[in-house]
Amino acid sequence: MRFHIICGGLITEVYDDHEKKVGSVSMSKQQKHATKPFSDGKNFYPSFNEALIALLKRKRVNIRGAIG
Repeated sequence: MRFHIICGGLITEVYDDHEKKVGSVSMSKQQKHATKPFSDGKNFYPSFNEALIALLKRKRVNIRGAIG
């Protein structure tokens, strides 16, 4: 698993072990998303970590070996 950070962290693309793009987590700067600015492409979340975990769970990405 690999992350590609674009625009200073506004967009974080997630790639699997085969270098295929799984999805991305993006941050909205619109006022209507002030309380939940992070999106996994489907829903909005209050933190980056929650959006990333939701994306990984929904896409069923294998995270073994990604940490450590």
